[in-house]
Amino acid sequence: MIKRPYKLLVIDDEEALLNILKQYLEQKYPDTLQVFITPNPLIGLDIVKNEDINIAFVDLSMPEMSGDKVLREIKNMKQECEVIILTGSSSFALCSACFYDGALSYLKKPFDFDELENVVNMAVQKFDYWSRIINKVVDTRKE
Repeated sequence: MIKRPYKLLVIDDEEALLNILKQYLEQKYPDTLQVFITPNPLIGLDIVKNEDINIAFVDLSMPEMSGDKVLREIKNMKQECEVIILTGSSSFALCSACFYDGALSYLKKPFDFDELENVVNMAVQKFDYWSRIINKVVDTRKE
């Protein structure tokens, strides 16, 4: 069952950005999100597996593993996890390939907090919707 607080992970090799995002998201969504951060995509994949992550922000360009590969690994482990790509690149071809692999959206760096909130709200609304559907199915089976 999908329930709040949703677990959100940010994987980005820019530690300053990680800390800013964690602080902002925890203050903006205190009852909605539990935020995890890591600069290492391999550790990030372990977090996805062990913490039942619902939403992941993934940097496209990292030294240990590319973000598009991280996206595919996350989707192979947990298809329902919503992945948002973070990129400093203006390559639409690369971003569109990520959509093909299952990304919900992308944010071009530098982004502002309004853009961040829009994609977080999109993912949260999707989980809220599915949570209501699942609860109705469960309730119907109990009757």
